[in-house]
Amino acid sequence: MMSPRIFAGLLLLAWFPIISVRQAVTTAGAAKPGKLAASAGAAYEEIQVTARKYHFTPDPIRVQQGEPVLLVVTALDHEHGFAIKALGINVLLPKRRPVQIPLPTNRPGVYAIHCSHFCGLFHFWMKGKLIITPATQRAASTQP
Repeated sequence: MMSPRIFAGLLLLAWFPIISVRQAVTTAGAAKPGKLAASAGAAYEEIQVTARKYHFTPDPIRVQQGEPVLLVVTALDHEHGFAIKALGINVLLPKRRPVQIPLPTNRPGVYAIHCSHFCGLFHFWMKGKLIITPATQRAASTQP
């Protein structure tokens, strides 16, 4: 018969690679607070985004093509995920801690945002939209 300590150790070793991979995937793309804007030297437009059961606010998020944008995303009630698959963004949002996400705005279009960390019964309906408006539309709208 195996002792409980040995069993617990084997169980931990079996789950350790899965836990490590999950952390590596969910923290990719997130910037350290205060580091990004200073190191890039560019003036970023900061957009405050909140995640709460079961929606993102604002929805949709609207930005202009080519403009440097920094999303500051905060989960208000518990851990959530913030993923835009088409742009390669997948970030874990710890409860009540803002996470800075530099947003690539070089490709115009409408992108789906979803929660990538299970957050409850209606998790699969926690979605939003990112709209990147083409630069040509911006130039045309500024002319008289």
